[in-house]
Amino acid sequence: MESKAQQFIIFDKEARKQQLHSYQKTDHSGLKCGLDIIDKYIRLDKGQLTVMTGKSNVGKSTFTTFYTYLMNKQNNFKTLFFAFEDSIQFYENELLKMYNDEDKMIDNNFFVETEKIKTIEDIETAIIEANTVVTIDTLIIDPFSYIPRPDNYNSNVVGDMLIYLKRLAQNIILSSY
Repeated sequence: MESKAQQFIIFDKEARKQQLHSYQKTDHSGLKCGLDIIDKYIRLDKGQLTVMTGKSNVGKSTFTTFYTYLMNKQNNFKTLFFAFEDSIQFYENELLKMYNDEDKMIDNNFFVETEKIKTIEDIETAIIEANTVVTIDTLIIDPFSYIPRPDNYNSNVVGDMLIYLKRLAQNIILSSY
């Protein structure tokens, strides 16, 4: 008789090896950013929703800003920032340190006036608006927790917002970080 654990866990070593080899035959590469140490572990594709979480002041914003710079340099990506916590000028200054070229930095990075964002639907409208001017490849919402929540906030709202953002990523063909 099979135990409860054996109903859910694959203990068959050969089956696991077969599944691994099958997985390895399929391309899971994603787009490279051009920095080998990052490309070895992180590859993102357009239409993919990626959420980065962590404690305050551990470098999430710094990493995502640097990563978008690398994706622009490697893949000519255009990034749309929703900077809810820090000013647009803060991000532009940080990006300028990387680009060393003000025009190139401005041509590849776009910012939403987040004080005008009142609903998650406003985020969608801003993305669509930006895409009418330039094709947005990467979207940064920083921090995610600042996205306006509906008045009837409940424990399902965060999940509902992630589902909504994933649909946007798939339908508008961009990545969200």
